[in-house]
Amino acid sequence: MGLLQEAASQPSGQNRTLRLLNDILDYFPSFRDESIYKGRNVVFWKRAQILIAEIWAAFYPLDSSEKHPLVPDSVDCLTMFADYRVPQMLQHLGTTIYSDNVIETLKGGKYLEYGSDMECSIRASSIVAVQQLREKMVWKQEQLHHTGSTEQTFPINSVLIDFLLWDLAKLVESELALHTTEPNPLYVAISKFEKQPILTDYQR
Repeated sequence: MGLLQEAASQPSGQNRTLRLLNDILDYFPSFRDESIYKGRNVVFWKRAQILIAEIWAAFYPLDSSEKHPLVPDSVDCLTMFADYRVPQMLQHLGTTIYSDNVIETLKGGKYLEYGSDMECSIRASSIVAVQQLREKMVWKQEQLHHTGSTEQTFPINSVLIDFLLWDLAKLVESELALHTTEPNPLYVAISKFEKQPILTDYQR
């Protein structure tokens, strides 16, 4: 609890969630999920963000008007968790569209090497896609508010969208396994990812 208490005790003018994120990365260097893409350092920090998001969800106050006891600045600054399930679901829904080269690579059953340009591109595009989904959903809520709608609205962030897409991916995966003879090529690749030692570090 030391990291949580230290971060939560910081002045409210600072983003204590980002402080906690950086503290976690300092204490757990293995959580520094970073790659070099076209000469630039790209950070994903999936596990560190998942840790904060799970704490936020597990201890979320029953009364939403109360301040969170451990993550008082919420998780709005976090991205989705760029692993394999959510990219799988985004592609299945048509939210992200892969090039013919990527699709052929996945159909061919080739492993995507961790840190490769293709692997980084899939993960990064998923982060951008979820952020754009969030922005669109927030915009829709604002439009409802402007029209005088009494429909209840809720805070939206990338963490909640990730949770939803993760659950949907598990449901759809089961359905495809039962009812299709030619699964989405990403499902084939994902099943191989789960057996590949280099990628076991990216399984939740």
